[in-house]
Amino acid sequence: MRCFLFLFLFAGSMCCVPSEAPAFSFLTEREQTGVIATVNGRPITLHRLEALHDIDGDADLLAHAPSLELLQQQYGDALAALIVHELVAQELEKRKLSITDEAVRAEEAAIRADYPPGEFEVMLQENAIDLDAWRERVRARLAVQLFQKSVLRPRFSVSPEEIRAEYAASAALTNQPEKVEIIWVEDTDKKRLEDARNAWLANKTIPSGSASEKSRAYLLRISPARLPETLRRDLTAIKPRQATPIRQESGVHFFAGLLARVPARTLDIVEAYPLMEALVVERKLPAAYVEWVTDALSRADIRVVSRLQPDALPGRTRRGAKSGGAPMPLQSDKPPAAEIDGKKGQD
Repeated sequence: MRCFLFLFLFAGSMCCVPSEAPAFSFLTEREQTGVIATVNGRPITLHRLEALHDIDGDADLLAHAPSLELLQQQYGDALAALIVHELVAQELEKRKLSITDEAVRAEEAAIRADYPPGEFEVMLQENAIDLDAWRERVRARLAVQLFQKSVLRPRFSVSPEEIRAEYAASAALTNQPEKVEIIWVEDTDKKRLEDARNAWLANKTIPSGSASEKSRAYLLRISPARLPETLRRDLTAIKPRQATPIRQESGVHFFAGLLARVPARTLDIVEAYPLMEALVVERKLPAAYVEWVTDALSRADIRVVSRLQPDALPGRTRRGAKSGGAPMPLQSDKPPAAEIDGKKGQD
């Protein structure tokens, strides 16, 4: 889970580019200093591309011919994602919507909380990722979420008929299995755990003095099927407000206090409505995005470095190429030496 959260922040979101998108132009040599593309005049830098793709490079990377083919293969999708993220950012700005620094800090704190002390920094170091660049990806991900909610979601509706159809097809989600509510207490010191168990049986509290780095208590609402077999049998044999015997596994002693049993049930359509709506919305979002990005690209002024033509952009083909063929490098309507802004582009 931690690895997924970490790597997701460096993955391109919604980077599909429709095949009917207009051809891009080339940047001139004077525009290319540290810049690999511009979107409506706003630069996308080589540094941002490297940070997104988690590859270290140097300032002269584009000047060396042996690296060009590798760049085209590896950076195509990353560049596509950055172009779309820039279009999203500009759309939010136009609507006077933004991601605050407080929101970024809150998201960072939530992600850090999933790691033991010091492990988050180790993960950054092991993946050679700059912390400031990582925070920019956090901001970009939050921007995509805001964009989906504020820009894409209003483009379509969800009807009662769709909710009912989703409910009928989602028995696996609406049929809730039996669950138990327990307090799970563990400790490496068996005597301390025995004292905690006796205290819980007496007054249903865990003595605060029993807490330590190696003693923990958790409140869980969980299906018995997900518990260890021994603990599942122990819970079957006791009533609410009783506790299981102390068991040991991998040097850790533990017991569970049973708070309540929650019988199996089926959510009715009113209870399940938020979940069903979320499923329908998730299914409809891609079409709304394609509609939006097609329009955005048709109106955007996007320029790329002529020596870094990301042929991995989905659906990009040279004019005159047969449909259905392999995507070709990004191509302007004019040859590479055509004049742009009064100067000739340099290959």
